[in-house]
Amino acid sequence: MRTPSHGTIRTETYAFARKQLPLPTMRIVSLLPAATEWISVFGSADALVGRSHECDPPDRAQDVPVVTEATYAAEGDSAAIDDAVQAQLQQGLSLYEVDLDRLKALEPDLIVT
Repeated sequence: MRTPSHGTIRTETYAFARKQLPLPTMRIVSLLPAATEWISVFGSADALVGRSHECDPPDRAQDVPVVTEATYAAEGDSAAIDDAVQAQLQQGLSLYEVDLDRLKALEPDLIVT
């Protein structure tokens, strides 16, 4: 038996028969921009059902719902953003918030973090 990958047919051989089973489509949420790109490059963009607000997705993933947002003011030049991030960290606060209701509604099989 060969190892299945997204979109392929798994073939199992038994002593008495050979049977082909379609693989289910995996539902993936990517919270890492690089992972979102990898998933697309490796041919599984159609499996993306959610992504991070920081993802700059390929064209085919532009309409994928965003499930995170920054908890700091991500506006201005890089110094202003760095100041906002540092202030957030000094207070022991998270930099990002996950929309758990939206994430649950997407029913992912895999969350890449």
